[in-house]
Amino acid sequence: MTNQKTNALDRQVSGGHYKRFPIQPVEVIAANGYDFFLGNILEYVIRAPFKGGKSDLEKALHHAELRRDVLKAKPKRLAVRKANGFLNWAWALKLKWTGPDASDATPIPMSEFIQVNHIPEYDDHVLYALDEWHQGRISADYFITTLRIYVRNRFPDDQQALF
Repeated sequence: MTNQKTNALDRQVSGGHYKRFPIQPVEVIAANGYDFFLGNILEYVIRAPFKGGKSDLEKALHHAELRRDVLKAKPKRLAVRKANGFLNWAWALKLKWTGPDASDATPIPMSEFIQVNHIPEYDDHVLYALDEWHQGRISADYFITTLRIYVRNRFPDDQQALF
């Protein structure tokens, strides 16, 4: 049983790959209204150097492709609406967000997340591109291409499966 007085951000179950960051990915996800897919992409990219390496980047790529394809198809069980520049998701199970309204959160600029967490210069461009996609400034295909090039450059000796 966990101590309920402990802030959940002060602990991590199974590993320390997120706790090492002064601003954790979940804080950016919540404050900036990232949807399920964008949140997963951010977490996979940010933890890749410390946990899963190329496998985490492949998962990030898969979630980028899933987001692109789900938004294209707009299945009936998924309602997508734009509000305050953020994508909000409501699944057919009609689960509702019971926490504070996303519009009440103060956004965390990606530049602040990168600077405070000391993200290396070469790695930062994928995170900037992710945020640009979230804000609708670049297309899904542009982001996916950016992520593929990033993976190719991080793992130059292993060019299979992603391309």
